[in-house]
Amino acid sequence: TLLLTPTEWPSIHEATGTVQARHTTVVAARTMGYVRDVMVQAGDRVRAGQLLLRIDSRETDLSLRRAQAMRDEIVSALPEADSAIHAARSQLELAQSTQRRLRELLDKKSVTLQEFDEANARLKSAESQLQMALARRKQVDSRLAQAEESI
Repeated sequence: TLLLTPTEWPSIHEATGTVQARHTTVVAARTMGYVRDVMVQAGDRVRAGQLLLRIDSRETDLSLRRAQAMRDEIVSALPEADSAIHAARSQLELAQSTQRRLRELLDKKSVTLQEFDEANARLKSAESQLQMALARRKQVDSRLAQAEESI
């Protein structure tokens, strides 16, 4: 037989362990900046969508205004780029038709070889001018896309 005797138990029992939350999440800001206000403290219960802190947006606002100004400047350059393309195309068409006419006249020996060579040079120059105008427009479009991305 076993003899049981009453014994006093301590009211506090010490044990080692780890406490873990049921749910954890990573908190990150979508934008960089200095924290202006903290709305919650460690251990507070929070719900989805709750404002946890405010970030000072002055630097972000300044960057936005700069990007918008750059976009506006680039947009204002679009008509000039388009006009340069239009002018270069017109010059190319003129150089092509002039070169065609001079070829026919050269075949009839009505113009000198020098005049025909000059027409060919003007044609090549007009082709280059058009390529440069198209490249400039592509640069403007690229800069505009960068500005829009910054915004």
